[in-house]
Amino acid sequence: MAVLRKTVEVYEGNRRLKVLRKRKIMKLPCKIAGAQFDKYIYPLYQYRSGQAAIDILDKGYHEFACEDWSSEQKLRCQDDTDSVAPNWSIVSQEDSRFLFFDGSEKLLRTAADELWKYGLVAPTFNPFEKPDTDNFRNDWFIRLDPDRALNEVEPIVGKVFSENNDAAQSETANSDALLSLLPKQLQEELSRAALEDGSPQAIVLWLSSQLEAARKDVVFERAARSEEVQALRAKAEQLEAKLEAAREDNAAIKLKHETEIEIIQGEKERLINKFDKEAAGAIQSYAIEKQLSSLKSSISALDQRLEDKDNLAAINEELSAQVESLSLENEGLEARLRELSGTTARFAPGQKLSSALAVEALRQFENLEFHYETPDIILSKFTDPANLFELLRQLESGQDVPSRTVSNARTWREVNKHIRTGNTSGNANMGRIYLKKESDRKLSVVIHHKRNESEQSRLINKLRDANFFRPLKF
Repeated sequence: MAVLRKTVEVYEGNRRLKVLRKRKIMKLPCKIAGAQFDKYIYPLYQYRSGQAAIDILDKGYHEFACEDWSSEQKLRCQDDTDSVAPNWSIVSQEDSRFLFFDGSEKLLRTAADELWKYGLVAPTFNPFEKPDTDNFRNDWFIRLDPDRALNEVEPIVGKVFSENNDAAQSETANSDALLSLLPKQLQEELSRAALEDGSPQAIVLWLSSQLEAARKDVVFERAARSEEVQALRAKAEQLEAKLEAAREDNAAIKLKHETEIEIIQGEKERLINKFDKEAAGAIQSYAIEKQLSSLKSSISALDQRLEDKDNLAAINEELSAQVESLSLENEGLEARLRELSGTTARFAPGQKLSSALAVEALRQFENLEFHYETPDIILSKFTDPANLFELLRQLESGQDVPSRTVSNARTWREVNKHIRTGNTSGNANMGRIYLKKESDRKLSVVIHHKRNESEQSRLINKLRDANFFRPLKF
């Protein structure tokens, strides 16, 4: 398909800029012809300067929005042909007369109506398709009455086209004024609509169609929003019902939890009382164990005396009776010890000593001297002191309990074993024992609950102070 090319004059308003040779003609989105200058395609005029021309003050289009104009297609230029007096001619033949002219279909209908009023028309007209040298064609012809004198017909034809030119210019001005009142967005949409007829009536009709379409959109949107609001209200009602049910469930759960708390508190009181009784039994068992050890020593001494003084029969008999008595007492004590062995050094998990029992328990350790805050530390930090008292018994009896020198307080030693406190909150092995050998052969003992590294460092700094250790007074 051959592409139409033409020589095109370039204007900027009334000022001619240049002439473009063999410029390719393209079809704009509005279906009229255009020619390219610089980066844009501008509408093509037929009669502006006597030949094809463009005006760069008009709206330009990008090339990708346009297509080539075939040389086989009838050229349709910017609709300014009705606002410029068209080229026309009258051709007379033997028994007919024709008026040939260029312009729009609207111009054809207007000219035919006007000439009919003057009685000049034989009303038959068709496109005249005789090509001319510059590829322009006369668009229309009107068959005229051949009986009217030519000198009478020509002035009337000139008058008709002149009046149409004035009317077209006025209509164009009215259309431009109407367009200037529209918002920019509507102007752009109107330009994209590419109306065949740019008259004010056509613009108003297009605006009416847009208004009706917008009205329908509003009605549809309002109905959609109404349905959405109803759905949201229904959902809100469902959520409110669920919330009310959740509140009732929460009240029932709260009542159940309060009842369970009362039961647990009662069980706690019962376990505390049981613990106090078992702790008292454990302390008594420890005292019996010490008494039994003393009795065994006395028996050994008596046995030694019996061996040395066999010649003293009376004394021997007396001692034998005493030994027999002590043996019976020893058997009773051993039985009592076995009876209490199940409670020795056993404390109910998760419970605390009472203040009086704590002091009484510490009093049994004759070879240990405790810091005066020891009872408070045991009561507040050791919910199960069984492991603590086991280590204290080993120290009391002189057993070898592994320990190491405290680096920043070298007169003190720290027991290697970390003591279980009975807590279940992640710091169950944070009990510590610090020792210091005194001149009277007693061990000074500091019991500590390590909360963190910085808190332990503060205690070690206190151990360096000679006045820190104040013994517990019973």
